[in-house]
Amino acid sequence: MQAAAQLDLPFLTMDQDEFAVDPFPHFAAARAAHPWLARWTLGYDAAVNYVTNITINGGTLNFAVAGGGTDARTINMTGGSIIGNRFDWYTGANGQMVLNTYSNGTSAVLSGGFNLRIGSLGTALINVQDGAAADDLLVSGIITATQPNQEIVNGVLPLAANELAQLDNDPDHPERGQLQISVRGGR
Repeated sequence: MQAAAQLDLPFLTMDQDEFAVDPFPHFAAARAAHPWLARWTLGYDAAVNYVTNITINGGTLNFAVAGGGTDARTINMTGGSIIGNRFDWYTGANGQMVLNTYSNGTSAVLSGGFNLRIGSLGTALINVQDGAAADDLLVSGIITATQPNQEIVNGVLPLAANELAQLDNDPDHPERGQLQISVRGGR
């Protein structure tokens, strides 16, 4: 069986205005070449062509090829899922990446996991609106960061409003399983 990366697949120009106006002829042409696979510019290139926002309204975004990623600054989910292989989410040195989940009757699901590639002054925010679903955001994939903001060196993990920190007890990395709180003053 041929790997997806080896297939000669059609290319969907989702970053072009004509695609935004009427995507269906582009989908039909792509399906004529392959019934269910196509390539597209979800990541970025040297010419700074990239998707800036991804909106999922009950659908599924599948990162089927390992090592893929996106430079989208914002991912908006109203229900729906991000599945597949762990993907890289890039941002520039001062960029901010935002994941918003909006009120819905079904959970937004992150099951593929992702790697935050945050620049030295960048930030990542996850905003979850309360909806009718029992769990508004389900995360079963691992979230990592390969370019952290020197949290361990500085001894500070900055959190914004509504952000959650998770301690992973890992004997190979004891700093990932410790919580130290210093309380001073008071009566």
